[in-house]
Amino acid sequence: VAPIGLLFFALVYTGHGHWLTRRKVTLLAAEPLIVGLVATPTNALGWHSLVWTSSSLESLDGTVVLSQTFGPWYWLNTAYNYALVLVALYLFLYVALQSRAPARKQGLALLVGVVPPFFANVAWVLDVSPIDLTPVAFTAMGLVFAVAIYRYRLFDIAPVAREAVLDAVDDGYVV
Repeated sequence: VAPIGLLFFALVYTGHGHWLTRRKVTLLAAEPLIVGLVATPTNALGWHSLVWTSSSLESLDGTVVLSQTFGPWYWLNTAYNYALVLVALYLFLYVALQSRAPARKQGLALLVGVVPPFFANVAWVLDVSPIDLTPVAFTAMGLVFAVAIYRYRLFDIAPVAREAVLDAVDDGYVV
C-alpha cells in the first residue's frame, strides 16, 4: 500500500490530482490487494508457490535469519511497486527542477527523503545487502520529511496558493 500512497501523494502534490479517478485508483490498488489478501495467505496455506517457493530459518554467524526463495508473483509485485515509486520520484524531481524556490526545496526534500528507503530495499531484494536496511532508511526519510514540514513548510497552503495564483494571472501586478 505504501508505494500507491506515495504515488497518490506525489500526484496531488504536483498538481496532477485530477488524474486520480475512482477507476484508476481501483486499477492501481487491485494488484497489491490481490497479493496481500489472496496470494500471500493462500501461499502460506500451501495452496501454491507463487509468492515464495520455500522458506527456512538459517544460522548466519550465530544469528537466526529467515531465508526465502521467492516465486514469480513476488517479483511481479516488486516490479509493480518499484514502478510506482519511480513515477513518484520522477514527479518530485520535476517539481524540484521546474518550481520556484519554496516548492523547489520542498520537492528536493521529498526526493531526498524517498530515495534512501527505495535504494535500501532494492539492495536487499537484489541480495546486495545481507540484511534489510529499509526500516533504517525509513527513519532517515522521516527526518528529511520533518525538515521539509517544519523548515520548508511542506503542508502550508500559502506557498502553493501563491504559486497557483501567480501562474494563473495574465495581467501585471504590483506587490
